[in-house]
Amino acid sequence: MTTVANFAVFGFGYWGPNIVRNIFQIGSDVKYIVDASPVRCKEALAQYPQCTVEGTIDNALKDPDVDAVIIVLPVFLHYSVAKRALVAGKHVLVEKPITSNSAEAEELIELAKKNRLVLMVDHTYLYSSAVRSIKEIYAKRKENINYFDSTRINLGKFQRDVNVVWDLAPHDLAVLDYLVGEKPEKITAIGASHFKKGLEDIAYITIHYNSGSIAHISVSWISPVKIRKILVGGSNTMVCFDDLEKKNKIRIFDTCFKEEGNNVDCWIENESIPELDSTETLSVMLNDFVNCICNGGVPVSNSQIGLDVVKMLEAAQESIKNGGSEVTLNWS
Repeated sequence: MTTVANFAVFGFGYWGPNIVRNIFQIGSDVKYIVDASPVRCKEALAQYPQCTVEGTIDNALKDPDVDAVIIVLPVFLHYSVAKRALVAGKHVLVEKPITSNSAEAEELIELAKKNRLVLMVDHTYLYSSAVRSIKEIYAKRKENINYFDSTRINLGKFQRDVNVVWDLAPHDLAVLDYLVGEKPEKITAIGASHFKKGLEDIAYITIHYNSGSIAHISVSWISPVKIRKILVGGSNTMVCFDDLEKKNKIRIFDTCFKEEGNNVDCWIENESIPELDSTETLSVMLNDFVNCICNGGVPVSNSQIGLDVVKMLEAAQESIKNGGSEVTLNWS
């Protein structure tokens, strides 16, 4: 099977250099690096003199040798740039969230289907060994996930075009969508802005499912400590995923509950720490993209998950706007 593709990378800021490095690492090629900043273009050319480095995307989209583009730009540019790339016949991998609203995401999905192109979203966590292991654990034990609790907080980085919900919550919403396999029914959220009016820097999101499962996500740019932790619970299995741990990122707890009268006793019967794959997650994701481009198939972090995440973000934003009122999701 062919597993090599030629890329153009749009954006060489914070995440772009990691993308470029991993493309070369998996054996594919970057033909163009595009960034509007002359300083970043200079940096890119110094690191990758074999690439064409430019300030606009026009030549990359016209080049028939470019198979796909990766969009690592501010969210407000995702829709317009992705649409141009799809119209030009290029496969597209776009940074999360896929677009600023669900209507734009739906339009891009239809355009990709019409042109038989891969449209993928960079929800990198779905490719992490930790998240894949959690999914396998509950699948093997045939347990449903009853609760999901995530804390993603740090001091900064403050974004200019989106609030903390649109910046940090997509990570956890994508993982939630991937693990639970059930569309949520209702969302409530509250948030506050301390520095820019209308741009929340701290928020709490609660997600309800018809099955009775519940999820809670805390996000913040104003925490003095950095935390990246997810707790997942089933009927007999609980998992703690601490992404800041260098080695033991996952701990699995076999739990027992016993109800007697009005009392409930609970205890941990066993704790285990699985060994995880050390392959860089970004390489795993890019390999999936290349494989789908060259050989067909649907990527793990597909456009439908990207749309699901945006719909949940919109509902959370609506709830915040209305003082934490309950918002029912429409999945039709």
